[in-house]
Amino acid sequence: MSETLTPNDDILRTFFYAGLFKPELCQRVFQEAIWDPELTRNHVDLQARYAPGFENYRAKDIQVLAHEEANQWIRVAMLRLLKTCNARHFQFEAEQLSEIQLLTLKAGEKMDWHYHVGLGPLAMRKVCLTLVLSDEKDYTGGSFHSIVGTREQPQGTAIVHASIATVCTQTVTQGELKLLFATLDGHQPLR
Repeated sequence: MSETLTPNDDILRTFFYAGLFKPELCQRVFQEAIWDPELTRNHVDLQARYAPGFENYRAKDIQVLAHEEANQWIRVAMLRLLKTCNARHFQFEAEQLSEIQLLTLKAGEKMDWHYHVGLGPLAMRKVCLTLVLSDEKDYTGGSFHSIVGTREQPQGTAIVHASIATVCTQTVTQGELKLLFATLDGHQPLR
């Protein structure tokens, strides 16, 4: 082979993009987003079934974004960010946006060490995006960690990593931390 393949050293890195989502957009999510209780139940059941250990690390308060026209701007923004970061860092063959989740961690809550790839339909997860929606004055604690990186996470920070990376969110000690989470998924496998 005359062409040399270069290794992808980004595959297990976590990227923190501070201020990528402006505070006004974070507030707009709080004010305008419509959440779907039935989609939420179905998605939590799916994760409980196909994500090993999900009950040990899940956020207690999860809401899934409704498939409403009013939410389209959120879907477009999340998909654009995921595709851009995938092209820059990972180069997975992935085009599909997962359900978008609002995760709320209250005082005393955390998400223990975990990874986001699972079995069945969750095996298609490739790239994860977490947006910090809360203002730093609204909570303490709740630092996001990965095996290979930790940084400050002011409001609007986009945290991007491959679904195979091991991550956690430490205990929130006061207030509430709200995170918007989605994955970029590959195509469903042939059956």
